Amino acid sequence: MTRGAGSRIVEVSSPALTLVRALEAAGAGAAIGTGFTFLGVLVLGIVGEEALSAYYSTLDLDPLFRSSMGALLVVALVLGAIVPWLFLVDRFVVLGVAERQAATHAASVGDQPVPAKTFRTSLSIVPGTGLVSGGIVIMLTAGLLGAVLLGMIVFDEEMREEPFVWIAFVVFAAITGAGAAMKAAAARVIARTEPRVQAVRQRWSRALREAERADAVQRDAAPLGVLPRVVTVPSAHALDRSAIVVAMVTFAAIGVFVVSVLLRQQCRSCDPITWIDPVETGIDVLSLASGGALMLCAIAGAAMWIASLLLQRVRERSMRAWVADGAPRRVDEDALRPFLIDMRAAERFARALGALGAAALVFGTGIDWSGWGDVDPLPVQAAGAVSIVAAVLISILDSPRARSERQALRDAAFPGDIGPAAPAQPGKGRAARRDRRRVRNRGE
Repeated sequence: MTRGAGSRIVEVSSPALTLVRALEAAGAGAAIGTGFTFLGVLVLGIVGEEALSAYYSTLDLDPLFRSSMGALLVVALVLGAIVPWLFLVDRFVVLGVAERQAATHAASVGDQPVPAKTFRTSLSIVPGTGLVSGGIVIMLTAGLLGAVLLGMIVFDEEMREEPFVWIAFVVFAAITGAGAAMKAAAARVIARTEPRVQAVRQRWSRALREAERADAVQRDAAPLGVLPRVVTVPSAHALDRSAIVVAMVTFAAIGVFVVSVLLRQQCRSCDPITWIDPVETGIDVLSLASGGALMLCAIAGAAMWIASLLLQRVRERSMRAWVADGAPRRVDEDALRPFLIDMRAAERFARALGALGAAALVFGTGIDWSGWGDVDPLPVQAAGAVSIVAAVLISILDSPRARSERQALRDAAFPGDIGPAAPAQPGKGRAARRDRRRVRNRGE
């Protein structure tokens, strides 16, 4: 646990929780990368042949894309079997950390630290609850597949003579039974963990009010502080709005491109259609314009993501220097929210590495299975594996620094039990913004 001398709202963790959450970050990034890889292969495979017909046959991309789809399915199944378990394990590890933190301060009187809201919300669901859902999903999925195989065995004599069908049926029946056993075991796990969770929550509830009051007293007594300008200028909201515009243009360009392709050829085996001018010229213009727009949007999206990552990193360094002296100061707590609860630059970078790693594994395996070109698949697959491992290591190495910086910020600014922004209530948003402007103006 990292705790300063000021705020009673503290950042807590453990080596086990750090490892689990590093694996979660890499796994989540890999899942995102798998999804984007699927979309990329789908778009290039369906419409790329029309747009890149001059290069498509020369490069012989079709076998690569087909094999990559198979590899993508394997990667998706592996991630689907591993990543959900990480989030289930996370809840049990959080409970253990919370109990140790409570036991450490069991004798504290009037000075009981409370874990930050982002930590406490991890126990909003009793550990073991996810096992119930997991068991039901396994039962339904495996049971349905087993029922299909049973129907094939009963009604198809040829299938009845295939050993593979019987083996598959037995496997799915065993998996269905395992899902039922998981669901039954989950009920016992919940019965054991729920009292422990309730005891921790009650202790937090008793100490939270005093912790918030102590933070409020120290915050009100602190002198007014002025945040570094880089924290608010340039605004991250401008990048967010630009990203929305780029996303809208991308979806519109994809739609126009698909329409232009369908106007030329309705299906893969259909004969191409030749239109009279000016329709034919118009289709050419649509294809060229939408293809160019997609390329520009991809470049702009990558550039904006890199810019936002660098901006966030610079802001984190500025805030670290701002609280380095430990002097108390009072600032708008909403300005502190991104540094206390939002995803840090290192974690975002780790997820990006996980995404790139998954994409490299998919294409490397696709190259291997298809024998595409003269490309050696091993370096591509190795690069993907190294990227995923690097994602885990970056998250692990950044975790202690993240806790230290967040605690230093809490101890300097006393923001209280700050959490995700609540929806603005009618009539209060404008007044709140006016009050914050007054505070900033007084500081300047």
